[in-house]
This record gives sequence, C-alpha cells and structure tokens, in this order.
Amino acid sequence: MMTGEGAEEIVEKLGTSHDLIHEHQELAETFMKVLYGLGIFSILGLVANMRKHTKATVISYVIFTLAIASAVLSKSVGTSGGEIRHTEIR
Repeated sequence: MMTGEGAEEIVEKLGTSHDLIHEHQELAETFMKVLYGLGIFSILGLVANMRKHTKATVISYVIFTLAIASAVLSKSVGTSGGEIRHTEIR
C-alpha cells in the first residue's frame, strides 16, 4: 500500500488499463482490512486464552477463518498485481 501510488503513476504512463489498477487497489484495501481484523482478534484471543475466558474457543475459530481469508486475499492481490504488468497471464 505504501508504494502503490508511485507504481500506479508509472504503470499508467505505460498505457495500462485503469480498471485493472482499480481492481488491484480494491483487493489490496480489502486485504488490509482483513489483516487488521486478524491482528485485533489475535490479540483478543491471546488475552482470552491467558485469562481462560469461555469465549476463547470462539475467538480461535474467528482467527482461523480470518487467517484463511487473508491467505486467499493475498493470492488474489498478488495475482491482480501481476496481471497489470504481465499481460501474458491475463
């Protein structure tokens, strides 16, 4: 996310479709939100496990689900970024 703006300007000068760039940006923003949620729930899960809270198991399932979602989204973000520059994989 930190280097995306500069890369966007360079790629747009090369004539790449703005739709591809926008799709990549949207996926990256979603991925970022899922990672923030994963981090927050991981901290909550750690605290819940340390205090032996009754909801610790539920939080663990939420963390597992968010971890799977982040793995899927990371693949999607990487692939959509690759498709911007490498037309042979589109």
